[in-house]
Amino acid sequence: MRGWEAFINEQTGAGGYRCPNVLVRSACAAFGFVYLHPFLDGNGRIHRFLIHHVINGARRLNGGAIVPVSAVFRRHEDLYLDVLNGFSRPTTRLWRYAPGEDAPHVVSSPGGRPYRFFDATGEVRFLHRMLIEAVRTELPRELHWPSGFDAAFEQLNGELNLPRPDLSALIRMVQSNNGRLSSNKRKTYPHLPDEVIARIEEVVREAFNPASAQTSGDDESSQP
Repeated sequence: MRGWEAFINEQTGAGGYRCPNVLVRSACAAFGFVYLHPFLDGNGRIHRFLIHHVINGARRLNGGAIVPVSAVFRRHEDLYLDVLNGFSRPTTRLWRYAPGEDAPHVVSSPGGRPYRFFDATGEVRFLHRMLIEAVRTELPRELHWPSGFDAAFEQLNGELNLPRPDLSALIRMVQSNNGRLSSNKRKTYPHLPDEVIARIEEVVREAFNPASAQTSGDDESSQP
């Protein structure tokens, strides 16, 4: 763990980085941490935070921008687990345990070498792929979200006599469920007629449609 701390806290003014490549350093820092697994809980969340920490520390993104790579991880959980298991399964076989009264006892361990000198090729490739997808798909989607919400809210607020908090919640629920209000959420609003719910769904789908956002942007840019 001390070696990992020294690696993650390296500064450019103190002799330079041992690994100057930001992508490689980010993957080694983040996956190295989760493989060490120092805490009972929260290791995965800290591991994903460290990706942003290292990239932002390199000052490659202006204004403290964050690439939403964690969202892309969730869409590729199988690939993510394959990378984690590629390290953990063979390394776990190097440990030997004996049954204990409260918990197993460690009989023998490989020491720090497997954790200090692991081959991070798969981790770097995976992170590179996730960052590319985040920039090409997830980031534009998240940037479009506020404008989509504002457009849906403005239109529905002018059409429907609903409390603003309820309308805001309905837009969020419909958008997060691919343009439909789930049956469980529908029970929360039994007083609303089906045609009102259908109208909310229609407006939300249109407002969050990337094609409609592009058309709106083209219209604005064409105005003198």
